Amino acid sequence: MDKSEIKLYFDDTISSLSEPKNSFARKAFFYASEISKDSNKYISNIDTNFGLLIVDDIYLPVSVNEADYDNAYVCSPYTHYISYAYDELRFIPNLIVRKVCFLLLAPFSILFKLSRINKIVSINNWLLSTCLYPNISEENLNKITSYIKNAYPGHAIQFRSLQKVQHGEIIKNLQKNGYILIPSRQIYLWRPEYSHTASKRQKKNFNQDRKILCSDDMTVSKINPGDEGKIKLVLDLYNKLYIKKYSKCNPQLSHTFLQMVIEKDIIDIYLLKEKTSGYTGAVGLLKSDNTITAPILGYNTDLKNAHIMYRACSALSYKIAQEDNLCCHKSSGAAEFKRNRGCVPAVEYSCVYVAHLPLYRRFIWNTLSLVLNVIAVPVMAKYKL
Repeated sequence: MDKSEIKLYFDDTISSLSEPKNSFARKAFFYASEISKDSNKYISNIDTNFGLLIVDDIYLPVSVNEADYDNAYVCSPYTHYISYAYDELRFIPNLIVRKVCFLLLAPFSILFKLSRINKIVSINNWLLSTCLYPNISEENLNKITSYIKNAYPGHAIQFRSLQKVQHGEIIKNLQKNGYILIPSRQIYLWRPEYSHTASKRQKKNFNQDRKILCSDDMTVSKINPGDEGKIKLVLDLYNKLYIKKYSKCNPQLSHTFLQMVIEKDIIDIYLLKEKTSGYTGAVGLLKSDNTITAPILGYNTDLKNAHIMYRACSALSYKIAQEDNLCCHKSSGAAEFKRNRGCVPAVEYSCVYVAHLPLYRRFIWNTLSLVLNVIAVPVMAKYKL
């Protein structure tokens, strides 16, 4: 393939490609090669046409959707902004407030479907809560936009999981190309050098977590492809936290998915064993050239000392980030916990291109961008969410 060429490959054509030499491109290649065969087999609540976009030796997983309103939020804007909100209503104790919120969401649900918000191509979509990025030049971003717009003239184009701390240049170049910014969540970042400027309290919390992880009572083991029983344990712990406690709108990973990412060396998965409780924690770490994140996390939430295992799981990602001198992307949630260990907040965005779409479809995206930037972002900053 000529370096200046750009092309999108799917299941029937990915097999014709050679394995790339770059480590992160290699992960994208094997990831797309497998999931393009049948996305539902790997993530049970995702049905998408999954492929691989290649431009100038940059390999980017891509999802293409038409509607698919039951998809996980990582592959469905409708689920992200509507279904997830419906699911979160169960946490509102006041019945009247819960019913009012339910009624308020109803017209937006109809409007989102009428505007075909799920008709979208998502670039560099790893179908996980966080998508790590390689460097992408302005020229290549322009190439990608032009190529996808011509290939899918009726689809919105999206880049997920972007924040200005790490991706300021990519965001600026996408905006120059007509993309709008849709805030999605507030995430937290930690770098090894932050330990030098951390407060006494932050250092104390950080060191206490490390002591828990490194104590004689805690054992950490990396899972190998043949560890069937341990893979099942990881899946059970992930489901207990992310699906049962948080939301069914999160990616519902399968045993096949975990086995694949271990075999292909895409995600390093660890089980944590506490002397009295057994295997009660799991962490899956995805690395790029400069960042590490934990898209897979789980622990036994039923235990009285569950918070101890959470601290150990959290400490593991910091430890490996420090050893490999990587930025640690701590995702969203547990805001106070992360701030108390020296993490800094950053608003995460989706950059969406809709300039080629009909006015009625552009309207919902532009309205969403306006409302979330004017209301949601200041609220997240004020209340340190």
